[in-house]
Amino acid sequence: MKIFTDESGDFYLKRPSNISTVVSLICTDTIYDEMCYFLKTFSKRYNIKSEIKGAHLTLDQRERVCKFLYKNRNDFTIAVTGVDSDLCSQNDLAKFRLLQADTLRKNKELYISKGGNAPIILQHFDKVIKIAEYSGRLCDEEFLQALITFDHMKDVIQYSIVYYIDWKYAKNFDVYEFTFDRKLPGKMSGMEKYLKSNLLPFMHGETIAHGTTLEVPDTWKQKHPFIYNYYTNDGEYCINLKKIFQTGLQFKDSEEELGLQMVDIISNTVYQILYGRKSDNPQFVRCNNILAPLMGGKDNSIMKLIKLN
Repeated sequence: MKIFTDESGDFYLKRPSNISTVVSLICTDTIYDEMCYFLKTFSKRYNIKSEIKGAHLTLDQRERVCKFLYKNRNDFTIAVTGVDSDLCSQNDLAKFRLLQADTLRKNKELYISKGGNAPIILQHFDKVIKIAEYSGRLCDEEFLQALITFDHMKDVIQYSIVYYIDWKYAKNFDVYEFTFDRKLPGKMSGMEKYLKSNLLPFMHGETIAHGTTLEVPDTWKQKHPFIYNYYTNDGEYCINLKKIFQTGLQFKDSEEELGLQMVDIISNTVYQILYGRKSDNPQFVRCNNILAPLMGGKDNSIMKLIKLN
């Protein structure tokens, strides 16, 4: 299973009605080569010399891409998670950072009380506590984007399970590949380094603290392929998150990966509808309506909004 992730917006909470999003395209291995062929042909057709950018497409070009995705909707799913500054204030974020720092301190104390003394783990606790507490270590905008992405990736894995339950997709669960559009040419940003180091601990922590887990169909005579590949031997409902992320998080320049160019088009289209004030443009509305059946979430909702509490 291939997951391509991009973002739109600046995650700035001090400006009213400012929406920012993290968007993923979940793509089966089966359709990947066809998608790449489509985008290469698309570039030749429209004489696009460099990489395809959603912001540079005409409405007709954008609609053509959306129709390709819809035509192959059994092999594509879109996940969108966002934050709206009208619903999540800068004050909320400041309080959340302090609360997270306090929670991490308690987790460190609990680790020590249980006999934990590994220097690398203690150093990591100290590092993430300071990152949460001091915006000088990781600015508010990058910290917020990381928080949203943590929550978003849990939904991405969930969607991959429930939208590809047919046995014809079984081989797609052999390996998960997570690829992100890199912010800076040739190197990782502070947010990306933080995300890469902390996504797995975050998901483990969510499971322990809140009892949240992934929903996997278990009523079939044959078990879902996800169970065969990612459940541990410790118990029927123990998911091996480390194995899900065994390939790690890959951060690439979008010019190197056509999957990132596709998710950029999707991300830009969704952003234009949500924030770009394009909802009164009939062609943008058509693009949105074409993509809606691919949207993960309840009732094909266009996105999940995050609130900090």
